[in-house]
Amino acid sequence: MRRYWLFSTLYISISSIGLGILPSQLAGEAIPKDTTLTALESRCIQIFNTNASAIVRVRGAYSQPGEDGAPKIALQIGSGFFINQEGEVLTTATVAADADRVWVEHQGAKYPAKCCGTDPETNITLLKVLEPPRHFTCIPIPLDSTEPPIGSMVFGVTCPLECKPSPSQGWVLGYDGEYGGHLFPTYHLRVSLGNHPGEGGSPVFDANGRFIGIIVYTATALNASYLLPTQALLHVRDGIRSQGKVIHGYVGIVISPVECIGEPPKIVISEVGPGSPAADAGLRRGDELLRVNKRPIHEMTDVRQAAFFVHPGQFVPIEIRRNDSIQTLTVHVAPIPTSLYENIAPTP
Repeated sequence: MRRYWLFSTLYISISSIGLGILPSQLAGEAIPKDTTLTALESRCIQIFNTNASAIVRVRGAYSQPGEDGAPKIALQIGSGFFINQEGEVLTTATVAADADRVWVEHQGAKYPAKCCGTDPETNITLLKVLEPPRHFTCIPIPLDSTEPPIGSMVFGVTCPLECKPSPSQGWVLGYDGEYGGHLFPTYHLRVSLGNHPGEGGSPVFDANGRFIGIIVYTATALNASYLLPTQALLHVRDGIRSQGKVIHGYVGIVISPVECIGEPPKIVISEVGPGSPAADAGLRRGDELLRVNKRPIHEMTDVRQAAFFVHPGQFVPIEIRRNDSIQTLTVHVAPIPTSLYENIAPTP
């Protein structure tokens, strides 16, 4: 028994020092205000207090036929946030897309809203609150994005289910192009927060309080969620503002990875759509993609990342390797065909 207690005391002392807490402070002495722990706590409080009044709970009402044929109302609940004083709110398409009625709740009051547009591919909906609250703050989306490195600390302000806006803290776990068989249209940040019901549509910030993305997908099995990064979010927001939806560019190729022994896989064109912009530019089946719009291609997600930001009408250089010869062909990007766009479903 004596050895046990000696070991336990040693363990507590080592753990305490590793956390920046002196053993004497475990006996009841106050922790100095300038410790790392106190600074971190202050930062979390500051980020929450700065942004809490921009957060809203979003409710979407959907009319569905009941078992007896009578209409039945189903509700979707999520989070959202004001982005300007005109009352624009960003949230997820899962909650608000195609709803019969949408409203937001801010500091206990309800405000009707209308849907300005939705992008099913990124699971984003832009709302406009018809008569905004008298007092609320906004969360600006930075025009220049600095992606936080893996391991960075992040903070969220969410509105889980019936709770008031609440702070949360986590870490950047990775940058992924797909999850569970679902291909993301662009890179998403995987973070260890915001994976509870009602938290989709919440804003997330870095340790400096800078907005870095919106929660659009929950990975429950990983105890994590995925953020749409700021540059992609700006692209979607601007498309919805101007046309009510995002008209994604269309090149008309299907790509596949080709495994190579001792080398990374090559990304190769496996199919070229007849009459597509790619066909008109001279791209062929079997061409290896090296660069798309000057972006180096190393994996499948790189192609989707490059294609996500091109616009219909834009001329895009595509560098390929064909029969050991490197060529650059220019593709005139077209709007994505309606038949393809209508098959895109909102991310769950």
